[in-house]
Amino acid sequence: MKKIINLLSLVTILFCSCNSQINENKIIGNWKVIEFDTNTPTLSSGVIETAKIEALSTQYSFEKDKSFSMKSNFNSNGKSGNYKYLSKKKTFQMTYSSDGVKTLQEYQIESLNGDLMKWTQEMGNLGSISMTLKKE
Repeated sequence: MKKIINLLSLVTILFCSCNSQINENKIIGNWKVIEFDTNTPTLSSGVIETAKIEALSTQYSFEKDKSFSMKSNFNSNGKSGNYKYLSKKKTFQMTYSSDGVKTLQEYQIESLNGDLMKWTQEMGNLGSISMTLKKE
């Protein structure tokens, strides 16, 4: 019986350590998209390639006051707004206004290890995109 209790305790400890929360302070800084993958079977290869080119030229800056800015070769004026990290869901939300329209983009943070962060954006019936960012 004691061996079973010890085994269950070990399994519980391993499970809890694998389910660790992301340290939100590690998000603060400047990030560049270095990888872009899609699971969007209904989109044409031309649309996907254009999205990839834009994504790989994108840089984000996340500040301590929860503001962010984003620039890319296709959006040289950039966008800025606020971000929020929802730790229980490991979800990252960015809100900004563009041409008077308020936009919310939501990403699931898959991993944040050292200077690499991977996130996925669900796009409904279109599928999903995943990006890996490197901290500069």
